Amino acid sequence: MYMRIRDMLRNHTRELMRDAYERVSPVMQPVFYDFPQDEKCWGADFEDQFMYGQKYLVAPVLCASQRKRLVYLPASETWKTLDTE
Repeated sequence: MYMRIRDMLRNHTRELMRDAYERVSPVMQPVFYDFPQDEKCWGADFEDQFMYGQKYLVAPVLCASQRKRLVYLPASETWKTLDTE
């Protein structure tokens, strides 16, 4: 599955790397960079979430046995699940 996601994001990753080089901007950044007015984005409850560029919010599963997790989605956006199947 990892390779499929990596392949799906290949063009986006290239754009992010080019921006990182040209503008010295981070490829991954805390969610509060993009949503500074949203107080929950600054809290410790969701500090492991991050933005991959400005397009993708990533909420990693950090334990192999974990089957679900809480995710905070800032209300100012419309969110979709990345279709990996």
